[in-house]
Amino acid sequence: MNSLENFSKWLQEEGRSSGTIKTYLQIESFQKWWVAEKIADRFEPEEVTVLDLQDYKQFLVQHARNKRGGRLAAATVNKLLQVIRTYFKFLIETGVISYNPALKIKNQKIQKSHNTVRWLEDKEKIRLLRKINNPEGMKNTWHYKRNKAMVYTFLMGGLRVSELAGLIIPDLGLAKRRLTVHNGKGGKERDIPINDDLFQALSEWMEIRKESPDEIVFLSQKKGKFTLQGIEHVISKLGEQLGLEDFTPHVLRHTFCHDLIIKGYALQVVAELAGHEDLNTTRIYTMPGERETKKAVNSLSMGDSF
Repeated sequence: MNSLENFSKWLQEEGRSSGTIKTYLQIESFQKWWVAEKIADRFEPEEVTVLDLQDYKQFLVQHARNKRGGRLAAATVNKLLQVIRTYFKFLIETGVISYNPALKIKNQKIQKSHNTVRWLEDKEKIRLLRKINNPEGMKNTWHYKRNKAMVYTFLMGGLRVSELAGLIIPDLGLAKRRLTVHNGKGGKERDIPINDDLFQALSEWMEIRKESPDEIVFLSQKKGKFTLQGIEHVISKLGEQLGLEDFTPHVLRHTFCHDLIIKGYALQVVAELAGHEDLNTTRIYTMPGERETKKAVNSLSMGDSF
């Protein structure tokens, strides 16, 4: 069994999800880079130094490219650095190496910008709710009930696309009004209370989808499991009908988090509900949106003073 297979097995034993394991196996890119840089025959983990890792970080920042040919975002660089930290932790715990060179590697600084996160403004949210709660003109009741329940699960439950796609019927505790996410980021499980609006939307959907033997909560048009792209397409199409730009499932999730912050709930509460591992992620939602800042500046107009 090679080192990557051992690493994969170790990650499984750590309770990491299949998606997380796939991400961490990107360590192979670092191994190939190291072999090329050292003009070595093979990767030797015990010979990796702090300087090697610092050089690799600079390579990621200055030379590595994403699929579109652009430079890697700081957040992407930091994810790859976390892959390295986890890999060397594995090597330490399994006795492959005795010194961990990754301990001194710091993350790339991220320039804070609230414009990178979009949530629905109040008027947009009202338009969405009016549309999704009005079945007039809807030719397919099955689709209408499903799409409405999906929107409410994002908007009132704050789920990620992958989490919604992975929901199965036992996850819906409608009697206890609690929704359980088993496939959260980092393999973590969390419970989310189901409010009245979400309860009604889910109940209506479950009533009409009950004929399907599949355990998946949200079924595709062919009555099978939804792909992530399929879910994103449904939400994007709804956004087009509403005339909303950049309308995605993540925008609905951002709206869930932002609305909770605006209502005065503590960062820790919002982080728990959203499944954030770092409070700095949740803190983004304390920043004003672009329209809020524009409204604030426009309010300073002197036009009515003359």
